[in-house]
Amino acid sequence: DKNSLQQAKRICERELEKLQLSELLQTRIRKYLLSFNDGFPSLIEVSRYFYMSPRTLHRQLKQEGSSYSQILKSIRKFAAVELLGNSAMTVQEIALTLGYSDTPNFRKAFKQWTGTSPSGFRNKN
Repeated sequence: DKNSLQQAKRICERELEKLQLSELLQTRIRKYLLSFNDGFPSLIEVSRYFYMSPRTLHRQLKQEGSSYSQILKSIRKFAAVELLGNSAMTVQEIALTLGYSDTPNFRKAFKQWTGTSPSGFRNKN
């Protein structure tokens, strides 16, 4: 029956919208972080950008099964791989660009992510 089909369709659309909204904060944060060219904002700065308290941001991300530090780590890994593979920047320049206070910390993180050093990764590509 037409009415039942339309009602079921509306219910499905509402449920789909709920699912998309639960992923939307993570996605918006990722896009926001990718817009930075030099370092990344803190959790407090991100929460201000999205007009919520740090606690609310943390709680909503936790409900999505994520955290700001997990998102930041994945963005840094993605950017590091891209920069090492597609730019002439030095490892030190990449480390500073990604917000690391020193190159050894970046090298250690990169090795944890990929199992190889930044120089080794660059030489393979």
